Amino acid sequence: MDTLSEQRTAYLVAAYKRIQRDLLPQAPRPEIVALSWSFPCTNARGGGKSVRVGEYFGTPIQGSPEGEQHAIVISPRVWTGELEMLGVLAHEMVHACLPAGTKHKKPFKQLAGAIGLTPTKEADPAEGFRTWYQNVRSNGDSLPAFPAGALSPNKTGGGTRLRLWECSCPVKVRVASDTFDATCNRCEDPFIRQGGGERE
Repeated sequence: MDTLSEQRTAYLVAAYKRIQRDLLPQAPRPEIVALSWSFPCTNARGGGKSVRVGEYFGTPIQGSPEGEQHAIVISPRVWTGELEMLGVLAHEMVHACLPAGTKHKKPFKQLAGAIGLTPTKEADPAEGFRTWYQNVRSNGDSLPAFPAGALSPNKTGGGTRLRLWECSCPVKVRVASDTFDATCNRCEDPFIRQGGGERE
């Protein structure tokens, strides 16, 4: 049985082919595009002003036995739903259709708008793309369901499962327990859990 990672890659390949068939026939052949479900290189974990949810690379991948000439990375952070993820994939495919250095200039906006995307950096699906997606899902052909187990988009960075506890000194400790029962050796007051979430 394929791993979850392999299933996700297979899904992205199927989605790429479907978007190419229906919306972007000029997109590079899928055989020369490396697709991955991973964190992009730039602002991958929210360290910058914006968080990238997709990235396109047009430089040939050196030493690749398959001869890929393009790479598209879709971030787990995009997962608010399949429609949004497909919008990001289509956005990156638009980049792959255009000459290097086009970025988000007029040719990009025109092509993105033509396939029903909001022609901005955010890759929002507009009405045209939403209609295409609804037709795809109502027909139920050629696009499998996205493999389960997507990462939550609400978690920023790696986070920690440790809970923050504090006494009145205040001494702060982090403990992987919701029922930590201890007192501080300095003030002899009990530690009280701070915050409500698992990831502090």
